[in-house]
Amino acid sequence: MIVFGGISSKNQHFNDLKYLDMKELKWYGKEYKYDDSELERFLEGGLARHAIIARFNQHDSYPFYSKDYGNQEGLYIFGGSNQSGEFNILLQLRLNKYTPVMHRL
Repeated sequence: MIVFGGISSKNQHFNDLKYLDMKELKWYGKEYKYDDSELERFLEGGLARHAIIARFNQHDSYPFYSKDYGNQEGLYIFGGSNQSGEFNILLQLRLNKYTPVMHRL
């Protein structure tokens, strides 16, 4: 299970990336990079009210990171807004590098 962003009861937006190791039943935080400085500025105040889908080709297993994942594979993040009220259209988090990269599509 992977969780990105969100909002607190005090309307604070988050931009952290967490995943649950299903064998250990333990949560881990994961750093990620941005493909450009404008996207980094947009997400520095977090993202909330969005939806995420996973899109992967057929693989024997689906680890959090794999060099075998293609550039079209990963997490697609639709909609939502940042702390400043700016709206997101579509982002992709590619998981084919050890440090994932966030792209605006």
